[in-house]
Amino acid sequence: MRFWTRMAILIIMVVLVFAGSVTLLFLTSGCPPKSYPGVFQNVTSYKLNDVKWRKTTRGTSVWAPPTLLTQAFLNTVDKKTSELEECLKKSSVKLRSSWKIQRTWFAIYVPNDWYVSPCSKEQLIPSKVDYKLCEKKGLTIQPRCREVVKPTAVCPCPCNVRSTVQDNWVIVTEPSLKLFKMSLARIIFYPRYVLNNTEITRCLW
Repeated sequence: MRFWTRMAILIIMVVLVFAGSVTLLFLTSGCPPKSYPGVFQNVTSYKLNDVKWRKTTRGTSVWAPPTLLTQAFLNTVDKKTSELEECLKKSSVKLRSSWKIQRTWFAIYVPNDWYVSPCSKEQLIPSKVDYKLCEKKGLTIQPRCREVVKPTAVCPCPCNVRSTVQDNWVIVTEPSLKLFKMSLARIIFYPRYVLNNTEITRCLW
């Protein structure tokens, strides 16, 4: 009897240790308690586990270089999120949660290495993107530059993005937030391709 009692206690202890380890990993992983479902292919690989996020007034986690992370920038994040939400409310498109965008289910990250392209004059972030996507937009990517992730002297204009989703919940974007709404819509409506729906598209700009 004592043997089985000891075994039961041992099993309980193992379960508790495992549960504690999982909880600790969850709390330190940088992931939000809830997030929109979706599995996006990462084209950026920024280390986000130890990011010291700053909250907007409405509760969205944001990180940006210190010179950019002003209250005005945080307010712009809230403003653009509200604009998207209000526009979608007026459409026939159904949101997953009673017409409200869950602001704690995503975060925004502006990397230090964003840059202005000498070709398109747009703010971009280094990213591993299929060069064919850029060529479809009319940009010519030289063969030797097709696999380039960051601009170089030889390849100053690689195929990079203005905004993308990393780790399924972080919107990595350049400072102007030009395509922030599009990335947010992709998170909300995954796996629907937002540009195929005119009611969603009109809310992205």
